[in-house]
Amino acid sequence: MKRENLPVIFFAFLSTVLLFACKTHPIKQGTQASGLSVDSVLWYMADKAFVFNNMQFKTRIEIISEGKTQSFTATVRMKNDSIIWASVSPMLGIEALRFCMTQDSVKIINKLNNTYFLSDINYLKTLLGADMDFNMLQAVITGNDFPHFEADSLALTTSSNTYCLSHKHRAKLRNKYNNSRLALIQKLYIDCKSFKIIKNYFSDTEEKYKFEWLYSDFKSLNSRMLAHHIEGSMETSNKKWVVKINIEKIVLQNDLNFSFVVPANYTPMSQ
Repeated sequence: MKRENLPVIFFAFLSTVLLFACKTHPIKQGTQASGLSVDSVLWYMADKAFVFNNMQFKTRIEIISEGKTQSFTATVRMKNDSIIWASVSPMLGIEALRFCMTQDSVKIINKLNNTYFLSDINYLKTLLGADMDFNMLQAVITGNDFPHFEADSLALTTSSNTYCLSHKHRAKLRNKYNNSRLALIQKLYIDCKSFKIIKNYFSDTEEKYKFEWLYSDFKSLNSRMLAHHIEGSMETSNKKWVVKINIEKIVLQNDLNFSFVVPANYTPMSQ
């Protein structure tokens, strides 16, 4: 597995997790609200947001880049707001890569060539070619709105079956993990009946990178409708990727193993 494919593989894993609902105060499924304000749409979106403690699931991933298609499977384990762990296998089923991401670190083991990579979270920007952090990735995965971004001045437009929330300069609020002054161009398309995000487009204000995520094949899980198919298109200054993700075999459990031990005979991955 080539090192230049690591960014899209890593992002693909991050885009297939966090699919479990909390018991909030759901509106009746199938009813359509009309004449809502921005604040009301945001409230319903938050009411439909997903939370979890620990989880594990299987996923099938297809990546298309530069006219080439790669397919593989992964086992993904998550600890809410803390860890994203993934074991990647080609279709033959032998573990090739292992990832572990936290709020402040990125770690990779390549078992095909006995190498490893350890870095702080700032490497994520280099890895993806975009200014992203753990919380933003977690939100992309859930289909939720980004946390720690201002909600003021969002514009709301409606069509027959969707709401669209947009902002040309949505600023990120500072938190203990990130002191960035990041601002985004963002458009969120929300289904009028379920208040689930069905499309999330965002880019930097100069559009040096662009991301678009489409959510479909919603199925009932824990009394909520969850997207089991996700398609992402990602464009940076030197790369264009399409990622297709199918989720299956989802399990909630508290005793997950997030083991990440670098064998003594492994060497650092070349930069």
